[in-house]
Amino acid sequence: RRVHGGIFSHVTMVRVLLLCVFATLAAARSDRDSFDGVFDIGNLLESSAGSSRSCKSRRGFAECTTLGPDCEESTSGGPLHFPMKDWTIKFPCPGGFHNKPMVFTTVLGPKSSKMYSSSVHAVTADSFNVYVQRTDDVESATPDKCDVLQLCYIAVAV
Repeated sequence: RRVHGGIFSHVTMVRVLLLCVFATLAAARSDRDSFDGVFDIGNLLESSAGSSRSCKSRRGFAECTTLGPDCEESTSGGPLHFPMKDWTIKFPCPGGFHNKPMVFTTVLGPKSSKMYSSSVHAVTADSFNVYVQRTDDVESATPDKCDVLQLCYIAVAV
């Protein structure tokens, strides 16, 4: 008695292989338009082109924005200081979210040798505040100049 399971297994294996290839190609194609190190979950990122953005009709929103310099230069020519800074970020959509969102942040600097920590506070439906502090060993480093920081965030309203 001959069983045709061998032929069925071969066809099934080819179908599974093709499905894996298509899934891999689709994933690679969707990552082409993302920022370096930032990926889009559920189409949260919006392009800045167009009129206004709507947060009330969305559950989430993601954006990268420029904060400012990471340090303060002494007027007397002394060493640079890296204090904790507090920035207010307004959501770039009129009317804000329908509820107060959860906000997740990442701080990006131009030099990979610097490390930063951030803490979100005072979240409202229209804005949030974030503390940013340089947290690597500043005393042993030889800081040459201040760098401009960028904050990438995801706001999700539940």
